[in-house]
Amino acid sequence: MEVMFDSLKLYSKKPAEIFNFLSFIFDIEILENSETNIRFRLGGVIFEIIECKKSKISKEHFFTLCVDQVIKLQELKQSLEFYEYKQNMKELKSTINGSELSFIDPDGRSWQVLVKNEFSFKDAMHPNKAINVRNC
Repeated sequence: MEVMFDSLKLYSKKPAEIFNFLSFIFDIEILENSETNIRFRLGGVIFEIIECKKSKISKEHFFTLCVDQVIKLQELKQSLEFYEYKQNMKELKSTINGSELSFIDPDGRSWQVLVKNEFSFKDAMHPNKAINVRNC
């Protein structure tokens, strides 16, 4: 049985503003746009930004993105800093700590981008089975 994501939902009071931010940082395009939501693809997964009138939107990150090289983290950080400068914002707070980039979007939501290492989830699911042979 194969299970896949249909879409990941991001709730926002200002979907257009969040999409403009994400499209600037990740160079993405709209797949579908309506009055209450915006759909786009990032890393093969469809994201949907849904308008939400609630006063409290979750600020925690609930997924992690990854890139294949440290230089790409630095390029993302430069894009974040340029967006922040261009929009005259101070609240995006982006930091690189080793092979991890963390930043805050205009809704105050926390994002995390890691450098993909050689040990992947696939490796964890199908490790090479070692046979323990011991003569007693």
